[in-house]
Amino acid sequence: MNVNLIKEHENGDATYRFDLTPEEAQALLSFGILEAIKAALREGERLTIRGEDIDEDLSRAGLSD
Repeated sequence: MNVNLIKEHENGDATYRFDLTPEEAQALLSFGILEAIKAALREGERLTIRGEDIDEDLSRAGLSD
Protein backbone atom coordinates (compact mmCIF):
# COMPACT_ATOMS: atom_id res chain seq x y z
CA MET A 1 0.00 0.00 0.00
CA ASN A 2 1.26 3.44 -0.89
CA VAL A 3 -0.19 6.55 0.73
CA ASN A 4 0.50 9.90 -0.90
CA LEU A 5 -0.32 13.34 0.45
CA ILE A 6 -2.09 15.23 -2.32
CA LYS A 7 -2.86 18.55 -0.62
CA GLU A 8 -2.96 20.13 2.83
CA HIS A 9 -5.95 22.45 3.19
CA GLU A 10 -6.04 25.73 5.10
CA ASN A 11 -8.58 24.38 7.61
CA GLY A 12 -6.19 21.59 8.67
CA ASP A 13 -7.74 18.83 6.55
CA ALA A 14 -5.65 16.95 4.03
CA THR A 15 -6.31 14.96 0.88
CA TYR A 16 -4.49 11.66 0.46
CA ARG A 17 -4.36 9.04 -2.29
CA PHE A 18 -4.22 5.37 -1.36
CA ASP A 19 -2.76 3.01 -3.97
CA LEU A 20 -3.90 -0.51 -3.10
CA THR A 21 -3.30 -3.89 -4.65
CA PRO A 22 -6.48 -5.84 -5.47
CA GLU A 23 -5.86 -7.99 -2.39
CA GLU A 24 -5.48 -4.94 -0.15
CA ALA A 25 -8.62 -3.36 -1.60
CA GLN A 26 -10.59 -6.57 -0.98
CA ALA A 27 -9.31 -6.82 2.59
CA LEU A 28 -10.20 -3.18 3.29
CA LEU A 29 -13.67 -3.60 1.81
CA SER A 30 -14.30 -6.79 3.80
CA PHE A 31 -13.13 -5.12 7.00
CA GLY A 32 -15.38 -2.11 6.37
CA ILE A 33 -18.44 -4.26 5.71
CA LEU A 34 -17.85 -6.35 8.84
CA GLU A 35 -17.39 -3.23 10.97
CA ALA A 36 -20.63 -1.75 9.58
CA ILE A 37 -22.52 -4.96 10.41
CA LYS A 38 -21.10 -5.01 13.95
CA ALA A 39 -22.06 -1.36 14.48
CA ALA A 40 -25.59 -2.07 13.23
CA LEU A 41 -25.92 -5.02 15.62
CA ARG A 42 -24.75 -2.90 18.55
CA GLU A 43 -27.27 -0.20 17.62
CA GLY A 44 -30.02 -2.80 17.23
CA GLU A 45 -29.40 -4.07 20.75
CA ARG A 46 -30.35 -0.62 22.05
CA LEU A 47 -33.78 -0.68 20.39
CA THR A 48 -36.87 -1.59 22.34
CA ILE A 49 -40.50 -2.02 21.35
CA ARG A 50 -43.12 -0.20 23.40
CA GLY A 51 -46.86 -0.45 23.12
CA GLU A 52 -49.08 -3.22 21.87
CA ASP A 53 -47.78 -6.70 21.21
CA ILE A 54 -46.87 -7.44 17.63
CA ASP A 55 -48.82 -10.18 15.87
CA GLU A 56 -46.18 -12.85 15.31
CA ASP A 57 -48.23 -14.77 12.72
CA LEU A 58 -46.09 -13.96 9.70
CA SER A 59 -47.77 -16.52 7.44
CA ARG A 60 -49.88 -13.73 5.91
CA ALA A 61 -47.29 -10.96 6.10
CA GLY A 62 -47.73 -8.53 3.24
CA LEU A 63 -51.09 -9.95 2.16
CA SER A 64 -54.30 -7.97 2.33
CA ASP A 65 -57.85 -9.31 2.61
